[in-house]
Amino acid sequence: MLKNRCGCLVYVVGPSGVGKDSLMNWLAQHGQGSMPLHRARRVITRPPAPDGEAHEAVALPVFERLVQSGELALHWAAHGCRYGIRHSELSGMARGEWVLVNGSRAYLPDALARFPQARVLMVQADDHLLQQRLQRRARDVPQDIQARLARQAPLPDLQPHQLAVVHNNGTLVQAGQQALAALAAWAAEA
Repeated sequence: MLKNRCGCLVYVVGPSGVGKDSLMNWLAQHGQGSMPLHRARRVITRPPAPDGEAHEAVALPVFERLVQSGELALHWAAHGCRYGIRHSELSGMARGEWVLVNGSRAYLPDALARFPQARVLMVQADDHLLQQRLQRRARDVPQDIQARLARQAPLPDLQPHQLAVVHNNGTLVQAGQQALAALAAWAAEA
């Protein structure tokens, strides 16, 4: 069980199609009660999709104004879009919440510089499953899917206590239980 005395940023990373959004939604639903979890809503320069992430869609000029005015605690570029997290989405950490952020592996060093106590939840799945999932979501053309599968963004050197790996090759419940176990282990150290 997570202790309420301190919150933490949980930076969730993994390749496209690995199921980060599904896992984070599952954690937010099943962690409540025993764990104070909050899923940070992202600001993205991409229109919303019917079955996609419930993000705050903004045009690029609006995003740039958010960056310039300091309204984003974290922001990065990936896959032709800009992504950000508002400060307000992280405010729960002061109240003991553990805040889940769907982040970019390439931006991880910057995120850790800003939040050195953050924990990293690396979600992995077999390549054939990633390809199937990317094809099912029908957001990318075949060349983009191949580019996403080929993209390798290495993780920076992390302390063993900062990183947990979740294998999302089975059911969402199995992956969710792995993630909850990692959160509980981190909380025990806090």
